[in-house]
Amino acid sequence: MMSRENLEHDSSRPGFPVYGKEQLPKVNAMRVAKSQPDFHGIPILHDQNVTYTSAEAMQQRPASCFTCALMNFDKTCMLMTEKITVDKVTIEGIEYWPRCAEFVPGEGNSGKRIQLTDQAPEQLGLIWINAAKPGQEYGGSNCGGCDGGDDCDHYMVESGEKWDNPQGQCRVLQHTVSCGDYCAAWWDDDILDWQEAQNQITNGNSETRKKKLARDIIGKDDGE
Repeated sequence: MMSRENLEHDSSRPGFPVYGKEQLPKVNAMRVAKSQPDFHGIPILHDQNVTYTSAEAMQQRPASCFTCALMNFDKTCMLMTEKITVDKVTIEGIEYWPRCAEFVPGEGNSGKRIQLTDQAPEQLGLIWINAAKPGQEYGGSNCGGCDGGDDCDHYMVESGEKWDNPQGQCRVLQHTVSCGDYCAAWWDDDILDWQEAQNQITNGNSETRKKKLARDIIGKDDGE
């Protein structure tokens, strides 16, 4: 049993005990106790935990595969198999732009296709993000939805629309961020999952297929 009488003290630091091998059982018990789950709440993440990127680093463009240095010229990603196509899709007039959590701002690879890893889309958080309107030069995601991006559910402003405010408060990072910034904690409730996006890229819109089939059969659009 550990006793205070057996403890040595650091003379330069009054009240600070120096543990010896006799006290190791207590030290280990303290370490185990501190490692147990607690109810202090969700820890606040820091910029480096979520690959926080400024609007300036992204050249005032939303985060998407089309503004990512890991995109190949053939619309594949260096981190995934070539079977996954990272291209825009349009469904019922809404345009969606691809992006994953490993976004690296920059210009894509215009040379021979590069594949660095073969990770699954769900591991990378691959999603498709709806644009404010079709035909934009760039779409994707950022904190406040400015510069053609889609806003994040975690971005809060005091009044008005998110995209009209140059800065806001991030509920994840717990500090002020700019409207055009981005991080991997970005989230919205109307994204398109990667499976549905791949189905659209491969098969196209069902109504479009129906009209094409009608033209092939009778030589005109079925709506004519």
